[in-house]
Amino acid sequence: MFITTLLNVLRTASTSTRDQVLPVLRVLHSSVNSGRKYM
Repeated sequence: MFITTLLNVLRTASTSTRDQVLPVLRVLHSSVNSGRKYM
């Protein structure tokens, strides 16, 4: 699954990369959630 792959990448990524990616993931997650409401 896509999310599982992302989690694995984050787990193996360095801390600095994780700090950069996490905010982006949160924005994507919230936009996906709001998109689901309108579907």
